[in-house]
Amino acid sequence: MHVLIIGAGLAGLTIAQCLRKQGISFEIFDRDTCDDSRFQGYALTLHTFIRCERLRLRRWLLSHLKVQWSKHATQFEYDDDGVAVHFEDGSSVKGDFLIGADGANSKVRECLMKCPNSEMLKTIPICTVIGELELSGDAFRHQLELAHSAYNAVSTNPRFVTLNGLHYVHPDGRSGRFYWNFMEEDETVDDPNHWMRTATPKQKHDYVMERVRAGLPPRLREAFELTPVDGIKDRFHLFRDVKLENVPAERAILVGDAAHVMTPFRGLGGYNAFVDAFAISKHLIELHDQNKDGDIAAIRATIDAYNAEMLQRGHAAVQISRDGQKHAIDSAGFMSTMLRWVPSFVKVFLNFLDSKNRLRAIPRTKVTLPDEVVA
Repeated sequence: MHVLIIGAGLAGLTIAQCLRKQGISFEIFDRDTCDDSRFQGYALTLHTFIRCERLRLRRWLLSHLKVQWSKHATQFEYDDDGVAVHFEDGSSVKGDFLIGADGANSKVRECLMKCPNSEMLKTIPICTVIGELELSGDAFRHQLELAHSAYNAVSTNPRFVTLNGLHYVHPDGRSGRFYWNFMEEDETVDDPNHWMRTATPKQKHDYVMERVRAGLPPRLREAFELTPVDGIKDRFHLFRDVKLENVPAERAILVGDAAHVMTPFRGLGGYNAFVDAFAISKHLIELHDQNKDGDIAAIRATIDAYNAEMLQRGHAAVQISRDGQKHAIDSAGFMSTMLRWVPSFVKVFLNFLDSKNRLRAIPRTKVTLPDEVVA
């Protein structure tokens, strides 16, 4: 058995490690030029009390693996005997199985489903700006007083939500790198002419500063106000997800974001990538150990079983993440409504207390009820 893995992210590397441990032949490819050539994100929630830095986790998963970098898969074909993958540089490779672990814009997904990603991916109507900053002294201490890992801030007027997080603490223990994600509902974010697509870091910075100064108290806007313009991420970011109704049970297999990319509002993306990786690794190892890696009927039955469980679990995670995004944004609207309504309620209640119809104390006189009548 020889397995081809496209994508050296969490799922792809985990599968590679599982196969390596069992002595199963594999190759792993990635379009990046090296392990840190592209922004990997910030932290991954592995447990209620454990968040890990993504790049460190990736480097740990890279241990003892030889990734073929700068390999951008463009297409593949398969039959009952195997699969062949072609790369942008003109090279190609053959194997028994292909693992599509190539992320949200998966080329393997496009080829396997015979449908462009633009038609499969659903854009979530959230406009976002990301910022990074270094803090020390009192400002560093203030952020740790708010949360040692991450926290949300919600503004009702204007309506927006933020995620503020600690990326890592420096060795001195008194300074660190932080990040924030400013998010607000925007139904036009998918418009190719959306202003944020061409906005400069300065324009994004000014926009966020105007909003947070109008919507957050000084304590919660400190991190934003201390962010320099060059700390604003220049890349335009879209939240997207996908729900695949079915996946062909063939020699090409989808895992992680390639199978069920989702919004980050419930922290389920990384978790499901690991579950996919362990599940498909177990199936492949069983095929190998039972000498059935050449039995196309056994292969299809195995992959079909994997797809059925993966799709059911993935659909639930995508929906929960969508609901989490909706709840986050709706909470700002709900709180705004409550804040507008509460003063009126208080006024009515106080007027009632001053009126002749106000509630009296409960009388202490014992009330005697007639005997119970049983029909």
